[in-house]
Amino acid sequence: MCTDGTSGGFSGTPYSSGLAQALDRRESLIASRVPSTRHRPALAVIVRTLGRPEVAEALESLARQTHRDFEVVIVDMSGGAVDGVIAEIAPRLPSLTHIAVGKRLNRADALNIAIARSDAAAIGVLDDDNLYGPGHVATL
Repeated sequence: MCTDGTSGGFSGTPYSSGLAQALDRRESLIASRVPSTRHRPALAVIVRTLGRPEVAEALESLARQTHRDFEVVIVDMSGGAVDGVIAEIAPRLPSLTHIAVGKRLNRADALNIAIARSDAAAIGVLDDDNLYGPGHVATL
């Protein structure tokens, strides 16, 4: 239950309707799953990429996080251009889901795909040309 007395759904919020629907659908799916011993990360960091060279630095900034209870969900629209970078950094990340979509998506669609694939309780977004400082995930 949220502090405003609601159940925490996203209907009636200022989010785009597509994002709100994806978040509501994700909450329903998570709630309906059979409990497992698999750890559910506190945070999913979504990285959308078209294959910019800076994505290596962005992923490196995630590998250097002091708090490790997070997953990385990459929506890869590069057509394979970043496969090598992802393979190199993957062992140093706590958890990685690589979604190769094969085409350019708008921001909302890419985020919705990543949100649907995440098991985390919260969502963060890191653009492929930005960095997180070493304590950023801990602060979130």
